[in-house]
Amino acid sequence: MNKLSTIFYIFCLFIKPSQAQNIIHQVYDFNILINEIKNLDKNSLVIFDVGNVIMYRTDKCFNNLIKSIETKDDVLNKYKKHLISKKINRKLREEERSLLWSNLKAQAKKKLVAPYTPILIKKLQKKEIKTIALTRIGKVPNKKKAKYEKIRVNMLANFGINFNLAFPNFEHIEFDKFKAKNSMPAFRNGVLFADLSSKGEVLIEFFNKVGWQP
Repeated sequence: MNKLSTIFYIFCLFIKPSQAQNIIHQVYDFNILINEIKNLDKNSLVIFDVGNVIMYRTDKCFNNLIKSIETKDDVLNKYKKHLISKKINRKLREEERSLLWSNLKAQAKKKLVAPYTPILIKKLQKKEIKTIALTRIGKVPNKKKAKYEKIRVNMLANFGINFNLAFPNFEHIEFDKFKAKNSMPAFRNGVLFADLSSKGEVLIEFFNKVGWQP
């Protein structure tokens, strides 16, 4: 099993070379990572969160700090023309609400949080520093998970970001250990999807699957 020397988690997590032990850094400032790039090597791993770290939805209704049912109702009201055109019953079942919520988030306009993020990621990749993303998909039927995973990967690609270089031999992995109703954590094209499971637990299982030890 290969051993990583440093993890950066952006929001950010990175594993950094150390003679004594692996070091895990969690940072909220890209400048810290930028200053540390010279100390990282191919035994390091950088993990970017996606929402509100790499990109954000410009409509304030999608602010991740506000997760109440009332906020979802506000968004559903805003998109009532869409509901009517699709002949969707306003009194939706929870699964239908979650699926519609995921559809609206997928269709919402996105912008980069920091314009230089794609450049930063390319610099890391040029140094052969393994760089991946860690994110979630809301409650949608497991049979539709692949669709939303691909949508998220394509969103990143639209900004010139490709995480597939880190583990090219593992294009797609499903973590059956965490399978539940409307939740199937997976790794696709360099993006780790925790879904409804703990991001930390899914990350550990990912290391086990690909043969890396933090």
